[in-house]
Amino acid sequence: MPARRWMLAASLFAALCGVLLLLAPGAGIVGIVPVIAWYAVVVGVVLIVGAVRIRS
Repeated sequence: MPARRWMLAASLFAALCGVLLLLAPGAGIVGIVPVIAWYAVVVGVVLIVGAVRIRS
C-alpha cells in the first residue's frame, strides 16, 4: 500500500528530527527553527499526497 509507505516515511522523518534535537539541545532557537520549518513542509507535503491518493 503506497499510503502506508508515505506514513512510514513521515514517522521515520519525525523520529529522526526528534533524535537530532535531543542530540543538539544547545543549538539554540536559530538552529531549531529551520529544522522545524523543514519538518512542517515535508510532513505537509506527505499528508497532502496521502490525502490525494486516498481520495482517488
